[in-house]
This record gives sequence, structure tokens and C-alpha cells, in this order.
Amino acid sequence: MKTLCWPWLLLLVSIPVWADEPKASAQPVRVLQTDAYGNVQYAKPGFVAKGDRVYATDAHGNVEYAKPGFVVKDDRVYRTDAYGNVQYAKPGFVVKGDRVFQTDAYGHVEYGKPGYVMKGDRVYQTDAYGNVEYGKPGFQVKGGAPKATPKK
Repeated sequence: MKTLCWPWLLLLVSIPVWADEPKASAQPVRVLQTDAYGNVQYAKPGFVAKGDRVYATDAHGNVEYAKPGFVVKDDRVYRTDAYGNVQYAKPGFVVKGDRVFQTDAYGHVEYGKPGYVMKGDRVYQTDAYGNVEYGKPGFQVKGGAPKATPKK
């Protein structure tokens, strides 16, 4: 499915890491696609963050637990299979400051590849040099952001 590509993963990884405090409500954090003009695309699939897990949702907002998702550990985001098993040997993401970078299958940060940057509740794509690409589709975070897992 083309709409659930690595940019979604990057966005989901960024939610827990950039959070300051958890919300008092029990509502999960939703990540919605936006078009090139910043309009939220409610009729497109998205993601929902529950704890340290990120699940895919359909266009109606229903969580699809049987689809691959992501798990957030410290500043790293790992892919999971349809059963929830962490896929450590697959490329993932790392969060550094307000930026999200891709990693290769060995966990090495790939700085020369496109990534993401979060500004407020919006997530924008960046080019390989780190410049924000405002004219491209991005994401919007709704419902607050869960607190990041503390490092041990």
C-alpha cells in the first residue's frame, strides 16, 4: 500500500519523542495526512499512537491491528510485522532534536536521505539537505502527544 510508506513511520516516531507531557484524556494520538496546502485529508488512512506502539488506521479511523506498524524505543522507531513482532533487521528511523532521519538495516543514520521535521502540530518533509519542503504533503498530529519512553 503506497500511502503507508516510510514517511508515516517517521511521523509516528516523532510523536512520543517530541512530547512534553502526556494528556489527561484517554484519547489516543492520531496522525492524519495533509495535502500540499496543509489541509487535513480525513478520507485517507492514517496512524494512531497508543503507548509505545503505532498502528495503521483505515480512512474511517478504525485501528487495523493486523497490519504492520511501528514501535518506539527511546529515540528509535522500529517496524513491526502484522503480529506485532519488532523487525530490528529492517530500516527504521531515529529522532534527533526536531528532525527525523532514516536509518539503514544496521541502525546507521542516513543523513543524505529525505526526512521530516516537526513544527508545532505539523510535520513537514525535508529534502536530502534538510531543507523543509512546504509544497509537499505532510502530516498533522491531533489529540496531544504521549510521553516518550524514558531512557535507562
